[in-house]
Amino acid sequence: METKIKEQFEITKFEKQILKRLKKRGGKYIVREKNKRICGFIEKPHKDTRFCIWCHNTEMFCDALLFMDLFPFIKWEDEEPTKIDDVLENCIVVEE
Repeated sequence: METKIKEQFEITKFEKQILKRLKKRGGKYIVREKNKRICGFIEKPHKDTRFCIWCHNTEMFCDALLFMDLFPFIKWEDEEPTKIDDVLENCIVVEE
């Protein structure tokens, strides 16, 4: 039986600190909206292509226009939200 190799994420030390902080506060998912802003969610969001946003019945956990240039591997085109745990468990920290 073949084992699936998990994707490795290249992130900066700063990005890792952000994800750890989000996780500590209950965040589980991180997404990028079409306008390029990064958003965090506690519950799994779904993509609303009509309004070009990710949403969930509960409020968004974090809305970070300030971090638009961070997490380049997270894209609006992604079909599923990125799990914060997946990134933290499979990341390589690179220089900023």
